[in-house]
Amino acid sequence: MAWLNLFSDAGCLTDEQSKEAAKAIEDYTTALQKDLKTAGYYTGKVDGVYGPQTEQAVEDLQQAAHLPPTGLMDKATQTALDQAVAAKGQNAAAEDAIEATSVQTTLKLAGYWGGPIDGQWTPELTAALKQFQKALGVPPTGAVDAATLAALEGLLATRPPSTSPTPG
Repeated sequence: MAWLNLFSDAGCLTDEQSKEAAKAIEDYTTALQKDLKTAGYYTGKVDGVYGPQTEQAVEDLQQAAHLPPTGLMDKATQTALDQAVAAKGQNAAAEDAIEATSVQTTLKLAGYWGGPIDGQWTPELTAALKQFQKALGVPPTGAVDAATLAALEGLLATRPPSTSPTPG
């Protein structure tokens, strides 16, 4: 989701793409807040805003899972959240679909995904993410990780705003 925010903040999206990105971010954050609430880490209002309460809930989850408390969702944090939700007897499949949808949307906007935005994490999506990671100059893990997010943020910070994204 940080990718979508970065693209939007950097002015790399058209108005229509910005609207799609904002909706995807809100949907992702709403699902995240619901899962954090189910797992017992989030007590605020489920509002789709990744604000201080959501960030603190993610940090609390990370600390409980013995992960670095960054306040940002990464693969290890998502795994810890899935386990916490599963321990409460809930299904985390909806969250996985939202994560896949957000990655598909981000890669499509960046020109690295030509497939459907359907919430399915496929081997083709992993391959597209690895391609994107190579272009960013980070290890191609096929997972949304801190190195990828940091590289993307650095790339977008050095680019002048444009009306449409370009790969690389």
